[in-house]
Amino acid sequence: MVDTEVAARLFKRYVDDIFAIIKKGKEEEFLNFLNSIFPEQVVFTMEKEENEALPFLDVLIIRTNEMLKTKVYRKSTHTDQYLHPALITQGQLCVVSYVAR
Repeated sequence: MVDTEVAARLFKRYVDDIFAIIKKGKEEEFLNFLNSIFPEQVVFTMEKEENEALPFLDVLIIRTNEMLKTKVYRKSTHTDQYLHPALITQGQLCVVSYVAR
């Protein structure tokens, strides 16, 4: 059973990435709870918001006045270069993966 003080107000997961909104000051307790579920199989880490923003997948989630806004997020290492379509197998897979997003 989960303590309601530790429970996430919002919990979203995509494969191995999780976005959760929890009460301030309960971050470590929530992280310990997650790590206690399958202690031998997975170890969770936490990234906290900075300047009221947090990147999650390809989205920058921005908190303003109790609302969440989103913008496209690109890592600083992003080059806007993808596989050349002439590389048939990899090129097709690259195009399919970006269309599927």
